[in-house]
Amino acid sequence: MSAPICHVEIPVRNMARAKKFYAGVFGWTFKAFSPRYVMFMTGEGERLGGALCKTDLKELPADGGVTVYLKVDAIKEALSRVKACGGQVVQKRTEIGGDNGFIAFLRDTEGNRMGLYGSH
Repeated sequence: MSAPICHVEIPVRNMARAKKFYAGVFGWTFKAFSPRYVMFMTGEGERLGGALCKTDLKELPADGGVTVYLKVDAIKEALSRVKACGGQVVQKRTEIGGDNGFIAFLRDTEGNRMGLYGSH
């Protein structure tokens, strides 16, 4: 039996700020279904997308939960864009080992922790 991931929801407190962050760092585009639910597309031909979901929660999301990794061409350049767009670098580019590429971690403008994965 297969159960591929087909949709991701990212909780946000400030929709405009979150859209600006994800557009600036990753070039995502958006389509609003309502002021509280805005779909994102990660690029042409990409099947996996998701939505920014307005939340009224005051606490930050837990760092120990599920981690979403975003594949990028160049991690160092993506981390520079993260900082320029108001996010934080949680862990700098780190080699996985065994020729498996590199990872890094960021915190977006809404407090969400995510991973980056790339070959360099």
